[in-house]
Amino acid sequence: MLDELSSFIIFTKIDLRSGYHQIRMKLGDEWKIEFKTKNGLYEWLVMPFGLTNAPSTFMRLMNHVLRAFIGKFAVVYFDDILIYSKSFDEHLDHIRQVLAVLREEKLYGNIAKCTFCTDHVVFLGFVVSADGIQVDEEKVKAIKDWPTPVNVSQVRSFHGLASFYRRFVKDFSTRCTTYQSHKGGCSFQLCEAPLLQLSDFGKTFEIECDGSGIGIGGVLLQDGKPVAYFSEKLNGPHLNYSVYDKELYALVCVLEVWQHYLLPKKFVIHSDHEALKYLKTQGKLNRRHAKWIEFIETFPYVVKHKRGKDCRCLEQVNLDATKRSDFIKRLHAETRKNIEKKSAQYAKQANKGRKKVTFQPGDLVWLHLRKDRFPQQRNRKLSPRGDGPFKVLQQINDNAYKLELPPEYSHVSTTFNVKDLLPFAGKPESRMTPSQEGEANEDIPNIHSSPNKTTLDIAGPITRSRAKQLEKEIHSQCTNKHGMMMDSARQLYARNLDMHERGKAIQLP
Repeated sequence: MLDELSSFIIFTKIDLRSGYHQIRMKLGDEWKIEFKTKNGLYEWLVMPFGLTNAPSTFMRLMNHVLRAFIGKFAVVYFDDILIYSKSFDEHLDHIRQVLAVLREEKLYGNIAKCTFCTDHVVFLGFVVSADGIQVDEEKVKAIKDWPTPVNVSQVRSFHGLASFYRRFVKDFSTRCTTYQSHKGGCSFQLCEAPLLQLSDFGKTFEIECDGSGIGIGGVLLQDGKPVAYFSEKLNGPHLNYSVYDKELYALVCVLEVWQHYLLPKKFVIHSDHEALKYLKTQGKLNRRHAKWIEFIETFPYVVKHKRGKDCRCLEQVNLDATKRSDFIKRLHAETRKNIEKKSAQYAKQANKGRKKVTFQPGDLVWLHLRKDRFPQQRNRKLSPRGDGPFKVLQQINDNAYKLELPPEYSHVSTTFNVKDLLPFAGKPESRMTPSQEGEANEDIPNIHSSPNKTTLDIAGPITRSRAKQLEKEIHSQCTNKHGMMMDSARQLYARNLDMHERGKAIQLP
């Protein structure tokens, strides 16, 4: 609709009064739209708002009344009429013709909302002038003053409002994805939205398209000036496309959106992806590429390669030194914030089900002997897997500690991760290997030792070998107690039997 306004310099807008109410209901059909009130039933004599066919009926009326002027010097959308001309005298004649038809059809305008003989006019939310199309400052102000969204529903509401002017914003979809604040990113760009040129079908169109990791974009040009911008966020399987597929997909989407501009006349495609120059000479195509190229070949086009830094659809940052440094600082701050957020998420997932263990300087710990750090101590299969206890000298952080190691470990760094340490709960003077298998430790008594020896000390980590010996010791003690209980039972039974025999002997006559 706005494409008809190219090369015109003077405009007039007429806004009709009462809208749908200027259409009389058919006689005899008033009862079909009656409504009930506390004072009784009432019937509409004119067409009310809210009927299913009301918009199409009113639009059909306007197209019928102004059919002689539409496409020549008038544009109609419901009750808004825009008259455009190339000279002032011609414009006065056009206004006279339109007003004469409206008077004949008894359609009345609202003089307070009409604008006559001006070089720019607000029509359908856009500011139309001889230079091109601009955004309406009133609507941009509403976007800027929109309260900051705090939930998903409010973000969607704001996104829908800002999408009205998405053709003015480069990479609109990717900006709304990248910015943490959807409101701040879009409204900032709308405040500096460029002037879009009105399309002229007598000139050659040019398009530039490009794809990135999260979205695609394009711009329609004439004489090096933008006519419209396009952007789309990639979702689902599109994110897994190769670079070539994303570039080709961007070209297909741009052609689908602007095909009404590009079908009548040959146009030029500028792309920073050099492989697109060979679209017509590809020998082997998969199903997806064949479908896309079949659609592309319906257009009369010429492909020209353009370096990425010269492509207009890409974001170009032309800032002075101060602004550039501020931009880099903000970029680093956002990157650091994202890294910290992701690190916290990974740590939460990795530590799920783990118990946090911390040590203080002076604590005694067991040390796990890893093969990469202690190759001499772990050169055999049955070599001890741990040693200790060792004293904690310094806590570097919650994950790293410095230990006091004996001279035989002088070739190893004294800093260890917390996962290689275990708390020690035994006597400090004992030196044992908590993870040794197949060997008897000095502080574990033999099960055949004399009963006068000290009982087995179970303090400290329980290894497999110590667990086996503890099991044998406990079994031996239980067996001894069981034998003593059986001897006591036999003696008691013999004594009771002897007393019973003596009682029988006394009772005999």
